[in-house]
Amino acid sequence: RDSTQETQNIYLDMAHLTEDKSLKARWTCVYPAYIDKNKTTAQGRRVAKDVAVDVPHPAFIADVLTKAGLTMEFEQKCYPRDPIGFGFQGRFRVQIFDGDNKPCNAAIKNKMTLLRHIAAGIPDSDRYKEMKIQVEADKVKKAEAAAIEERVEAEKQRVKELTAKPSTKKKNKKKK
Repeated sequence: RDSTQETQNIYLDMAHLTEDKSLKARWTCVYPAYIDKNKTTAQGRRVAKDVAVDVPHPAFIADVLTKAGLTMEFEQKCYPRDPIGFGFQGRFRVQIFDGDNKPCNAAIKNKMTLLRHIAAGIPDSDRYKEMKIQVEADKVKKAEAAAIEERVEAEKQRVKELTAKPSTKKKNKKKK
């Protein structure tokens, strides 16, 4: 066996023992919570609120990373600060540096620039745009349905008033 392969196998479980940033265990972790506009910094948001996005779905993040030409791997892991079963499940391991500790993408030099790049790229993602169109269409449909329901209720009330029997009041006759 190749000694390099043996070294990689040894360090695979002990990434903290090596400085080789080309190993998957040394790649940068990115959770969707890092760029979620709806989270506070205490809840895990790592970028400014004006940079963060409202829906950091993993599919959108994958689109941006692929477009940037970065090597990534999706893992089914929960963000430690999220309650169980809350938020988007999963994280990405992203290779920012190659084996020579040089950036894989010249525009992305560290984790913070990576997070800003992802947050800035999500609104340009085709899937994100489709999702926004669908959300707006759903809002319009709900508003139309509510308006129709309102008109139906108003018509029911009008019919009820028209068909109501006129009240018969007894006249008080004065006795002499």
